[in-house]
Amino acid sequence: MQQKYEEKLMESKDVRMKATSEILRNMRILKLQGWEMKFLSKIVELRKNETNWLKKLLYTEAMTTFVLWGSPTFVSVVTFGACMLMGIPLDSGKVLSALATFGVLQEPIYSLPDTIHMVSQTRVSLERISSFLRLEDLQHSFIEKPPKGTTDVAVEISDGNFSWDPSSSNPTLKDLNIQVMHGMRVAVCGVVGSGKSSLLSCILGEIPKTSGTVKLCGPLLM
Repeated sequence: MQQKYEEKLMESKDVRMKATSEILRNMRILKLQGWEMKFLSKIVELRKNETNWLKKLLYTEAMTTFVLWGSPTFVSVVTFGACMLMGIPLDSGKVLSALATFGVLQEPIYSLPDTIHMVSQTRVSLERISSFLRLEDLQHSFIEKPPKGTTDVAVEISDGNFSWDPSSSNPTLKDLNIQVMHGMRVAVCGVVGSGKSSLLSCILGEIPKTSGTVKLCGPLLM
């Protein structure tokens, strides 16, 4: 349960931090459009979701700690109670020996909740790192780079379709056709979320191409 809640907490934290970073990067636009409260409510909603998973994780840890810290006393009571019911005589030697044994086992039991929490955190972190390392590398082979000086075109995209997930039927950007000549100054304009940054990522080869042609000749000044 702790591992499950830890995974959900990290996922919700990723979503909140990504949204917060995007809002901070575009704060000037939000101020100009007067969208501060609208996006603030979205951040608060994401924060509430993260807080709910954090509460579940802490409640689970508290329950585990309570059970394990109370187990030595419970075991002692059950042991001596069973001896009395079964008619086993409890002299001072047996009682002291039993209490000494329970005392030796008590310290590892007290440290077990922290160990469980550390193990669950470690497993979640290792799985996240492993999933990141298993991601495919960026493939720049689909970008054609003509020799310098052979064409007047600096950037050209013909019938380009791009998608972060190549297996998805809904591309990130589709039907792109653009031609930029050397020396031209081009401004990419649009509302927040319209795909300005994605367009530049397509030109740089950061978004996988599903179809079309991309030609890049010469450096880009952004």
